[in-house]
Amino acid sequence: MKLQQISNATLKLTYAGKVLLTDPYLAEKHSMVSYRGEQWSPLVELPFSINDVLDGVEMVLISHIHSDHFDKTAQKNLSKKLPLYCQPTDATAIEKSGFHQVVPVHDSVCWEGITITRTEGQHGSGDVLKIRAKKQDIKKEKGEI
Repeated sequence: MKLQQISNATLKLTYAGKVLLTDPYLAEKHSMVSYRGEQWSPLVELPFSINDVLDGVEMVLISHIHSDHFDKTAQKNLSKKLPLYCQPTDATAIEKSGFHQVVPVHDSVCWEGITITRTEGQHGSGDVLKIRAKKQDIKKEKGEI
């Protein structure tokens, strides 16, 4: 197994001879405003070119469709033919972006001998969320991973 952190939640995983990319956030440094609106995002450049990030990728896994997990740059550069696994609630939006092999993960699925199991997660919680809520009036929101 080989795991490379590319940016934020973007990981390139080589496992069982297959190459997966998670949550592709490929925007240029300072090309977007952060969710709090207080700074530019992303804070750093990609460690290597988008072509190098995408080289060999055979499947994409999206935890949710916030722009820091699936941005416009990724949508533009990813092959529309790649299988893309996602939350059932995100499948339609991803299909509207032009992707042809969108697979919603309800419980678990098998891809090329690799089992992908959906688990519940929470996006921003506890003290971190309280601090953010004061600044942005954000309500607690459950994310799914």
